[in-house]
Amino acid sequence: TQGLAEAGRDRENIRSELFRELEAIRFHNGSCKQCPASWLPFEGSCYFFSVTQTTWGEAQRQCAGSGAHLVIVGGLDEQGFLTRNTRGRGYWLGLKAVRRLHKIQGYQWVDGVPLSFSHWNRGEPNDAMGREDCVMMLSSGLWNDAPCDSERDGWICEKRLSC
Repeated sequence: TQGLAEAGRDRENIRSELFRELEAIRFHNGSCKQCPASWLPFEGSCYFFSVTQTTWGEAQRQCAGSGAHLVIVGGLDEQGFLTRNTRGRGYWLGLKAVRRLHKIQGYQWVDGVPLSFSHWNRGEPNDAMGREDCVMMLSSGLWNDAPCDSERDGWICEKRLSC
């Protein structure tokens, strides 16, 4: 487990360094596309923080319609960026529970990758009433599991910059 955690951190460090280099190249190369209006850039991706609220499934559809997906949080740097931009709101993340025989076996990102980095609020995930399969980020930046049909949260879309 420790080896996997170290490998994950190494991967994130390499990824961050690549993004820093990409930013430097992009700064000198006008052929890279900028983030669309109202999207925020961070380490090679563009992020959209919605104002409206909807269910997890509809949030994912909204992101897909923009050529994006619900945000996949890869590490502490990205989590810090997201937390700094919550504007006092809660947002859906691209993370869902994997259930077998009515029991949560783990969590998986929308790209199919199992959860490695997490930022859960104290006491979470708790799967209240056995129906909290989706994950949202509280205004504090901490994560909470919630029913996927809840319409009390906005969403964060993420898409890679293209050069």
